[in-house]
Amino acid sequence: MVAPLAGKDVALVNADGEREPRAQDLLSRLEHDPGKWSAVLVDPLSRFGGIGAETDNALATRAIQALEALTALNGNPAVIMAHHVRKSGTGKDSGKSDNPADLVRGSSAIVDGARWVAAMSPVRGSGERLHTADGNAAVRLEVVKTNYTGPLAPAVLVLDREHHGALRLATKAEQTALAAAADAAAARRKAEKKTGPAAAPPRAPAVSESPL
Repeated sequence: MVAPLAGKDVALVNADGEREPRAQDLLSRLEHDPGKWSAVLVDPLSRFGGIGAETDNALATRAIQALEALTALNGNPAVIMAHHVRKSGTGKDSGKSDNPADLVRGSSAIVDGARWVAAMSPVRGSGERLHTADGNAAVRLEVVKTNYTGPLAPAVLVLDREHHGALRLATKAEQTALAAAADAAAARRKAEKKTGPAAAPPRAPAVSESPL
């Protein structure tokens, strides 16, 4: 089921941290559905979390609690919430933090309250966005917090245009080509700093570096 909510107020928690009646209405509506729920996707937190959820730890915690109630639905679904990263792209406020979880925009309670957090970012080579030979964008998926497992290796995904933009794991060949393209871009950037663009090595033929 997809619920189009354009133009509607969907905040689950008010500015005082109290759960909005619509939160219970949503829960009741889903509870009365005869099927079993496997997953509930909420997109984005900035709309569902309520005013202050990104700036106030207490309000962020209350928003997470409102979403946690959905895990009790028939089927005990996973609840997945989309959120944004900081405009700086890296780090917390200063942009110099080594903790990848600090990429998450807003209060620290958002990360603290979630069971796991994954960050997605474009695959780049010296600042250039890299694409596969077929022109598909490549992205890096990194689990930056998990309460269920030990550290997990990042994954490279490809946005597959032939399948309506679905994300899939990059093949070994694609990963090798992307790594080679990143190395070539780094070498080209280093050469350009020394002698100008004329001295840059040729681009790796296996990938495209056209913008998204």
